[in-house]
Amino acid sequence: MVRYADSDGQESDADRPTAYRYRDFVIRSLNEDLPFDAFVRWQLAGDELEPDNPLAVAATGFIGSGTHAALPDNLMERNGFGSDSMNWTI
Repeated sequence: MVRYADSDGQESDADRPTAYRYRDFVIRSLNEDLPFDAFVRWQLAGDELEPDNPLAVAATGFIGSGTHAALPDNLMERNGFGSDSMNWTI
């Protein structure tokens, strides 16, 4: 399952002016019955597998389509996950 948005969301909520290219890739792939294995491979490495195919390159937009929240540098320490808590005994 993949979610789509024209902005980053979260606190920063910056626009993604080229996000539509990934959305259009998904719609076109479904409409043209692109085989599932190609659909997945292009999303992971379309720019390497078929660099001259604009649709394959657009498919790699999946990689950057996650949330992009601005998090503080000390998030792990603030939540009690500092390096001292990584010394567990099993």
